[in-house]
Amino acid sequence: MKLLFEGAYGIQSAGDDAALEALLAMIRRKVIKEPIETTVFARHPSANFDKDFSVRTIQNTEYPTKEESMGRWLRGFNYGDTPEILLDNYRYFLEADVVILGAGNFINENSFGLFRGMLARFCVSTFMAKAAQVPCFLYGLSASELKSTLSQMMANWLFAAADKTTFREASSINLLRNIEIQLPDTIEELPDPVICSSCATREQILKVLSAEGIAPKSNRKRLAVSLRGFLHLGGKAFQEYFDRMQIPLKDWISNDGEILFIPHCTYEFDKPESDDRHVADLLVRNAHFQSNVYIIRGQYRPWEIEGLYSMCDAALCTRLHASVFACKQGIPTVAIGYEPKVEGFWNSIGLSEYCMPFNSSGEDISRLLTNSLNSFPRAQVNKSLKELAQRAERYAEIVIDLANSKSRIKR
Repeated sequence: MKLLFEGAYGIQSAGDDAALEALLAMIRRKVIKEPIETTVFARHPSANFDKDFSVRTIQNTEYPTKEESMGRWLRGFNYGDTPEILLDNYRYFLEADVVILGAGNFINENSFGLFRGMLARFCVSTFMAKAAQVPCFLYGLSASELKSTLSQMMANWLFAAADKTTFREASSINLLRNIEIQLPDTIEELPDPVICSSCATREQILKVLSAEGIAPKSNRKRLAVSLRGFLHLGGKAFQEYFDRMQIPLKDWISNDGEILFIPHCTYEFDKPESDDRHVADLLVRNAHFQSNVYIIRGQYRPWEIEGLYSMCDAALCTRLHASVFACKQGIPTVAIGYEPKVEGFWNSIGLSEYCMPFNSSGEDISRLLTNSLNSFPRAQVNKSLKELAQRAERYAEIVIDLANSKSRIKR
């Protein structure tokens, strides 16, 4: 079986890479007698990534850096680009049994243009899949509001052309239907696949902490914190987010606690705020923290990042998959719901009250975090995650069914 993935891979994003690892693990458990060859289109092909995930990474149609992409379409669509850029990519579609696009929020207008941005990239890949007569699977999507006529037309084409579409939360489906995007009748809402991703062993986790110079355990209560840059909302909104987050963190430290900032995205080739370590540094300086604060500095694999949550007593999470990782590790968790996908996860485990609206006051966040230490329903979370993990196996079943349909066409 030959799989071809296109998504947000090769940009040091733990949640995206965990979704890849989770689906591959599910498929490998089900397909035992047949070898699986996996090609992954990535912004930055990497031998280390290939080794870690047992895949082959190939340069996608993105430019390696933000500077190179400014004022340009995707690679292969600009005046002066050689035809080989797209033709070289197309041959991987010809070799594949199924094309898998996702998982993540790719239905959006970020850096959007006819041949620019995430939505355009998925349309191009879907077109190539159809031209190569290969089934195309839209895997675990989320969506943001589409305001332009062009983006809405492209989304309608994408959903009509793909062979199968799945979303991670009902809110994304409802959002698209409210703006009259035509979704196929066969669409499925499935759990976030990262619920099924692997976690590092204790030995691997201790190795990470040792490399960071952080003790495995402390006499203080340790709070895991996931931050995210929001400069795209404007400097004022970003500062207000910082101001709100400082309040629960200062309260935690004043109650004999310590903070461990866990970065989920450590991408170095975009704006500084794309790197969660930079965002943590900004907040620490902004809040004038002097002690009992630690920032993970290295770049680690998603299973190692998840493992760090097991060494903490509670978590305050902005990144979606910080919530997923923390809940999987069974620690009291409070989330900041900056997009519907975050609320979608908390709704899926029946605990929407632990997902605070983005503009919640720092005092309210701090109060909920403190209360969660005694009230967080660990048993309910564990039960819900087990049930969701069983449902998420459907992702692998879809891939296998589509790959088999390609095999029938070949015969």
